[in-house]
Amino acid sequence: MKILLSFLFIFSVQAAEITFEPYIGPYLFGTYSDGSSSSISGFGIGAKGGFFFAKSFIAGLELTTAALEADKNPKENHEEQGIGVFGGMIVPGVPIRAWMTFYPVYISRIGGGRRIDGSAFKLGLGISPFPLPISFNMEYLMATFDDQQVNGRTETLTPEASSQNLMVNVSFPLSTPL
Repeated sequence: MKILLSFLFIFSVQAAEITFEPYIGPYLFGTYSDGSSSSISGFGIGAKGGFFFAKSFIAGLELTTAALEADKNPKENHEEQGIGVFGGMIVPGVPIRAWMTFYPVYISRIGGGRRIDGSAFKLGLGISPFPLPISFNMEYLMATFDDQQVNGRTETLTPEASSQNLMVNVSFPLSTPL
């Protein structure tokens, strides 16, 4: 057993690469709910950075930010930012990738003043149809907000707010061997 684990560790370290993947794209469909529900859309950018190892797996950190607009009366602007940890798999021999990100820190600033805090999950699926470092991706983000900042104090948000968004983006996965 020790020999097998040693072999897997050595193999994964020898095949490891540092990876960086910036992305950009629109949020096509989404909802925001804080007692009442509204549609939400906008534009987002972000980047993943980490390690690609054993020719199939990827893991690291992800930063994301988005400028969204909730279809309320009057309209609400939302600026969302998240810091997360992601893990995924690239299917060998097929240009398909899948990943999941957990954001323990996910913040939304509403209307430039009110700030709500929570966490989020994102599921992603991508395809790289060309032999170039470009990927076309679809990501589904689910966020829950349970705290709000009011006059420098943290208060429990009642009722909880949530958002679900579908993002389509283009990313540029770059990597270099260790």
